[in-house]
Amino acid sequence: MSEPTGLAEAFEKLAKILAESNSRAIVPRQEVAQKLEMSPLDMKLEGATNYLSWSRRALLAVEQKELDGHLLGAVDEPGDKTTAEGKRWKVINSVLVGWLLNSVVPPIGRSVEGLSTSAEIWKTLSAQYSGKGNFMLIAQIEGKISRLRQGDDMSVMAYVAELQALWAEQDNCDPLELYDAACIESGRNWIARRRVLKLLEGLRGCFHGRGASLLHQPLLPTIEETIAAMSQEEVRLSLEHADMKAVPASTFAVTERMEWGDPNKCHVCGEIGHWKRECPTRGRGRGYNRGGTGRGRHARGRGGYLGNSRGQLSRGRGGYSGNSGGERAHMVVEGDTGTSKGKEVDEAAYGDFAHWASTDEGNPTKAS
Repeated sequence: MSEPTGLAEAFEKLAKILAESNSRAIVPRQEVAQKLEMSPLDMKLEGATNYLSWSRRALLAVEQKELDGHLLGAVDEPGDKTTAEGKRWKVINSVLVGWLLNSVVPPIGRSVEGLSTSAEIWKTLSAQYSGKGNFMLIAQIEGKISRLRQGDDMSVMAYVAELQALWAEQDNCDPLELYDAACIESGRNWIARRRVLKLLEGLRGCFHGRGASLLHQPLLPTIEETIAAMSQEEVRLSLEHADMKAVPASTFAVTERMEWGDPNKCHVCGEIGHWKRECPTRGRGRGYNRGGTGRGRHARGRGGYLGNSRGQLSRGRGGYSGNSGGERAHMVVEGDTGTSKGKEVDEAAYGDFAHWASTDEGNPTKAS
């Protein structure tokens, strides 16, 4: 019974060894198949203007598949391509080369398609389009930063995003080269302070009050704190603007019509330069410029005015009765036939009445 038991144990050990060898042979193939699924980038390399954004996206894509060593040249090319490791390297390199050629515009792709490895293509593109040491590009970036301002239709976050993109290009093209740790930290703080001042300077005038309050603090806030403060100020200004829009427009229209109306505008024809009484287009209605027979203690003829003893004016049909201790104040030429004699009579009547009212001839107190 001991021999069959020993034989069974031997078969079990052999089966385990075969299973382990098969798994070792299959897993690398599965890993290679998984890593070689490279998705296309959302942008193509067009030159030095977008190299920084493109290179960052490309590195992120290869790092997700753990292939950045092949792209950056950290994994050496094997001498023997017939081995399993050599074949694996060859497959990965071919996939990366094709992916890089599809991630650039055709003119750039034709300039590097003769290179055999992905590391060579990457190094060539970096040397040609990274902008390091390109003083013309550095001057262009500096000019864009100095001229950048927040437009009327630009939000704070859009302005900050454009400014930070220019700063990133500036750091890539003209990095600050310091070697001592303390100097590096001091240099970073110096650059950060200058960038906070630039951010505040480019904002619209409505943000200058909030920016001045930040500059009055003992310590200058960081760039992140400055962005947060300006975003909060933008929300406050938008709410204030919305509250002003909620006021009905009719309120301002009535106020303007009542307080700022033109005093020289005629209310009959709408023209400017004369009053209603002088309007040549005014209709001659019934009773216009005519005297009438008033009811009460004192009667008057047509077109005339009569004083009473109470010092008051009472208007009948077509005329006025006034007070001057029983004296008659003749305002219109007697003998009016009931029809208007024209503009001259109207102006004479109004002028005499204005003189009579301004001199207080009908005031019994002054008369006494």
